[in-house]
Amino acid sequence: MKFNVLGRLEVIGDAGDCVPSAPKQRQLLVLLLTNANRVTSTETITSELWSGSPPARLATTIQTYVYQLRRRLVGDDWKAMDLIATCPSGYLIRADVENIDMYRFEQAVQRARTCLAMDPENALQLLSQAQPMWRGAAFADVPRGPLLQAHAARLEEFRMEALELWIEAGLRSGRHRELVAEITSLILLYPFNEQLHGQLMRALAMGGRRREALEVYQRLRRTLQRDLGVEPTRALKEIQQRVLMDNFPSLSCHPDARVGPRPA
Repeated sequence: MKFNVLGRLEVIGDAGDCVPSAPKQRQLLVLLLTNANRVTSTETITSELWSGSPPARLATTIQTYVYQLRRRLVGDDWKAMDLIATCPSGYLIRADVENIDMYRFEQAVQRARTCLAMDPENALQLLSQAQPMWRGAAFADVPRGPLLQAHAARLEEFRMEALELWIEAGLRSGRHRELVAEITSLILLYPFNEQLHGQLMRALAMGGRRREALEVYQRLRRTLQRDLGVEPTRALKEIQQRVLMDNFPSLSCHPDARVGPRPA
């Protein structure tokens, strides 16, 4: 059985689509998946589904939701009990993490980060294959209590880190010319992201466009001063100094300039 949560919830079993229709069941399922193969306590379930205002017959209500979820996913046979197990302190969903997209994405990003220094081409390939797993916002059609809201925010932050890592792998692979347009479009979405601005400065400098790289720094500096009252970070200032000193080698375009897909 496969579970996809990086977008609208998808549950694909032997009989096809198994997505629960009831909002509380979807919420419970995703909560269990965020803690796959580990016990999710009754207290955690209560906090997520009812945010401190549980129903009068709490235990019976949770048992009913679990029973309905089992029937929807597997049916009435013994596999239902094996998939979602009842434990003394809560419930546990047994699932191969390779069949849950958020874990596959995290594993791909971790592998890419590990091999970035020695093999940026492989890192770029791993990240390009991982990016299409995102089909929209995490848990897009699932009600979010405090725990799922926090987990979705963490996933979105990790998604942004992966995107920055994808750009870094592209720069180290010599694909700086194509990346200029990609990074510029991202900066329109994230105008205060200094990491993206630094990567754009590097891409421009590597293409022999030092003046434009310095203009990127000055525009961001004015924006930060005007809107936030702060100066650029030391890391960005160091990139500016490297551009001024012409410390970025001007590289020719990589023979294969495709850098792979990225999220819109």
